[in-house]
Amino acid sequence: MQQVMIGRRGHRECVLGGRTKIIAPLMSADLRALTEQVARYADYPVDLVEWRVDPLLAAQGQQTIDALEATLRSVGAQIMAASALPVLATLRTGAEGGAVDVDSNDMYEAVVRILADLADAVDVEIARGSLDLVNDCHERGAVVVASSHFFEGTPALAELEDTLLSMDEAGADILKIAAMARSPKDTLTVLAAQVDAAKRHARPVIGIAMGPYGAVTRVSGCALQSAATFASIDEASAPGQLDVMATRRILDMLEPRGESEE
Repeated sequence: MQQVMIGRRGHRECVLGGRTKIIAPLMSADLRALTEQVARYADYPVDLVEWRVDPLLAAQGQQTIDALEATLRSVGAQIMAASALPVLATLRTGAEGGAVDVDSNDMYEAVVRILADLADAVDVEIARGSLDLVNDCHERGAVVVASSHFFEGTPALAELEDTLLSMDEAGADILKIAAMARSPKDTLTVLAAQVDAAKRHARPVIGIAMGPYGAVTRVSGCALQSAATFASIDEASAPGQLDVMATRRILDMLEPRGESEE
């Protein structure tokens, strides 16, 4: 599998494509809290910080893109300076479980391009993003995590495979799907999609089944092709997210360090 390195802005490197990495969300809308939290995340067994931008934008209310850009660049610069870890910037829209509704694709893409200027990596919702957007993010020096979230339930395996294929065809570096598991079968469907995509596309894949039925997907490990998992320190960003320390203990049991570690 192709490995992907995140950390091109001078931060500690995080390489996806070997042992499962831990991503911790940063959810506050308060600048002081954001910088304090991101500074101490390096004290935890975390490989990558996800700065969730949507709570901040929701607190800002309706603004022009110029006003939002000024806020994002100011806050983003301070987060990047305070973090010892690489940062993935994510605008999670309301349609995919986020805190803010983004009415137009133009506004969504404008914000993502700003984030790509700032962060080590950027999330692109494949339902909103385009090949041009992925290319623009790459030109700005950001790794692209393409994502798709299904909060109503878990689609059929064929639909998940088609979604992951669209991410690969768009040129994303890392492919991520998350679906609400309503049964054990749903969990198996997400794992099957993850394993198939890692083999078919030779890219790091993150497959998460949300909710109690899907907890095992958050610690499934690299044997089942899990490139990364999300675990919480301060505030969870999705249903069923586990604590960072517990996640690390389980992954260390499933993925002993050795010759296979990158």
